[in-house]
Amino acid sequence: MKNTIKILIPLLIISTNLMSQKFDVPDVFEYTKIDDYLRVSKSKKDAIAVCMNVYNFYNLNTLDLQVDNESVVPVFTSFDSKKKNHVIVLFVMTYNNMYDVVLREIKDKDFYFFTYKDYDGYSYDLMYRKL
Repeated sequence: MKNTIKILIPLLIISTNLMSQKFDVPDVFEYTKIDDYLRVSKSKKDAIAVCMNVYNFYNLNTLDLQVDNESVVPVFTSFDSKKKNHVIVLFVMTYNNMYDVVLREIKDKDFYFFTYKDYDGYSYDLMYRKL
C-alpha cells in the first residue's frame, strides 16, 4: 500500500502541472496566482507600448489595437489562443495612479472580470462576450 501511495503522489503532481500549463507570454509579464499575467506600468504610454509588444508577440496587426483614452480601462481586446475553445484577453486598467496590463487565457464563453467606475461616474462590467 505504501508503495502505491509513493507512486500515485508524483503522478498526481505531474498530471496537475501538465493540466495547468501556462500559455506563451512576452517576458515582461509576471504570473499571478489568479491565472493572470501582469505588467505594472507607470504611464499610459508605457502600458500601450506593452500592448503593442503583445500584438507583435502574437503576430497581430498593431493597427487593430483600439485605445479609449477617456476610460479607466483604455484597452480591452481578445484574440484566439492556440488552445482549442480558448481566447486570450488583454486589458489595461488604471489602478493607484499606475496602469495594470493584464493578459489572461480563458474559455471562449461569456466571462465576467469585474465592475469598475469610469471617469464619467457610471459603473460598467468588464466582460468578455463570446461572439
